[in-house]
Amino acid sequence: MKKSHNFPIMRNKVNYGVSNVMGIDRISRCNGTGSTMLLMAAAVFLFLFVAGVPAFSQLNENETTAKEVGSITDHLQFAHQEAIRLGLPVTVCASGDGETCNDAGNWKEGCIVFIEVDGAQGDLGSSDIVLSKFRNSGDHLGLQSNLAYIQYQADGSINLN
Repeated sequence: MKKSHNFPIMRNKVNYGVSNVMGIDRISRCNGTGSTMLLMAAAVFLFLFVAGVPAFSQLNENETTAKEVGSITDHLQFAHQEAIRLGLPVTVCASGDGETCNDAGNWKEGCIVFIEVDGAQGDLGSSDIVLSKFRNSGDHLGLQSNLAYIQYQADGSINLN
């Protein structure tokens, strides 16, 4: 004789999606909670996105400014190290075009690092040797100084003008 399985039989009941399998009641009909939760999750995501975009752009702006300040600092450290290593004066001057030094001390546009060969302090001459150039990528820096150039001597001391 074949053994029958003990599945619950629902007699005299209308099955509205309710079943009792292994003693657990389950409701299988849709009651709208899934779509409501989906809309709530979308609203929360949209709120976080709208609130986060301005903060992210400010974070990006701050990061760019920090990188450019770090780049100027790196150029100053590089000039100091090269002056000591080469035993020659190395000058860092403010530059707006990356080709000539400006006397205005407008460091926000960039700078040039060069070996001072011709002896004209702070002036990039034709015989001077350019070691490095830095050009600002945008309007992130507001760096203004009364110094047109910084010159590192062979012993590591600084000559400011």
